[in-house]
Amino acid sequence: MTTQAQSKWVEVPEELKRERRWVCWAYEERNGKRTKVPFIAGRLFRKDGEPRRASSRDPRTWRTYADAVANAGRFEGIGFMLGDGFSGIDLDRSLSADRSLQPWAERILDALRSYTEVSPSQRGLKLICYAGKPADAGPEDSGNRRPVAGGEVECYWERRFFTITGERWDASPVEIADCEDAFADVWRQYAKPAGPDNRHESPRGVADLPDAELIAKARAAKNGAQFAALFDRGDTTAYRRANEDGTVNDGESEADLALCSHLAFWTDRDAQRVDRLFRQSALMRPKWDRADYREQTVRKAVQSVTETLPPREHEARRRAGRRRGTEDSGGAGELVTVPRLAAAISDKDRFAVDDGLAIYHFDRGHYRPRGERLIRVV
Repeated sequence: MTTQAQSKWVEVPEELKRERRWVCWAYEERNGKRTKVPFIAGRLFRKDGEPRRASSRDPRTWRTYADAVANAGRFEGIGFMLGDGFSGIDLDRSLSADRSLQPWAERILDALRSYTEVSPSQRGLKLICYAGKPADAGPEDSGNRRPVAGGEVECYWERRFFTITGERWDASPVEIADCEDAFADVWRQYAKPAGPDNRHESPRGVADLPDAELIAKARAAKNGAQFAALFDRGDTTAYRRANEDGTVNDGESEADLALCSHLAFWTDRDAQRVDRLFRQSALMRPKWDRADYREQTVRKAVQSVTETLPPREHEARRRAGRRRGTEDSGGAGELVTVPRLAAAISDKDRFAVDDGLAIYHFDRGHYRPRGERLIRVV
C-alpha cells in the first residue's frame, strides 16, 4: 500500500531507491542567503534537540530511501548523495515561468537521456546518470559550474547531494542511464572552469620572467581576455549567479580562484608568487588578507594546474581499467579501485575483501563499498 508521502516520489527510479545514499534536507540561512542543508534521515538529535546534519563525505550519515521518506515530514524534502558512479547535472534557471525549456538545456538533455526532474524552485531541472569523474578534471574537483545564457550548468560526480522532488520532467526517461562519455562532454562544454588547461604546460622560461613581463605574456595568450578581465578590471560578471531565493551570488570567490589558477599556470605553481601577483590585481580586497581564505584559494589553484596525461590517453587507461573491473575515481573512498581487489576476484565471484576486511560488491565495473549490506540481504 502506497502512502500519500510515498506517492510524492513514486516516479523516482528504482536504481536510486535501492541505494543507501539518502538524506533529508531543509533550508538554512547563511550570510543572508537560503541554503539547502542535508540532515540524517532518522531520529538522531543533538543535545539542543536539533537534527544532526548529514555529510557528503561520511556514508555513515546516509540512510535508505525508506528512512528518508519516513522522516521527510520533519524537513523540506529528501535528497540523494552523488558519488560511487552516480553523477548529476543541475540546469539552474532552465525553465521559464510557462515551463518552456531554454535551448541550451534542451541540447544537454538531448545528449544525456537519463532521469530528469523539476527542482524545488520549479525553475530548473536536475538530471542523474551513471558517470564518473572526467579524466581531465582537476585533482581536487568534485564538480564545477558555470553561467550560461541566463542560467547556470552545474556538473557534479561526488561530495554533493541533489534534492529529489520526484516530479519527473515530461520528456525524461524513467531510468538512470549510463552517460559516461556524454557527461564528460557536457562538463567540458558547459561547466569546466574557464582559464588555463588543467595540464601543466607553462611556456619554458616564462616563470623566470620579471612580474611585469610575465603579466604581459598572460595578457597576450589565447585566453588573455579572460585573464585581463580578472587581473586588470576585477570583472566578476562571468562568475555571478542567481540563487533560488532570488538573491545574487557576486561570484567574487569564484573569480579569485580563476585568477589564481591563471597565475599558478604562468608562475610554474609558485604559491608565494601567486599571492604577490594577486595583490597587484584589481580583485585585491581586504578579504584576501584573511590567511585561511587566501591559503585555501592559492592551494586549490596550484593543485588544479598539475601535470597529467593527455585526455585521450587518460580515457584509454580508464576504459582499460573498467574492463579489468577497476577504476580510479580520484575521490576519497567512494569507488574502491585498488589492484589488490582485482587480483582477488574472478569472473564468477561478485564480492571481494580488502586489507581492512571491508566487503565490496563488484557492480557495473566498480567495486562498491556496500557488499556487506548486500550479503545480509541475500
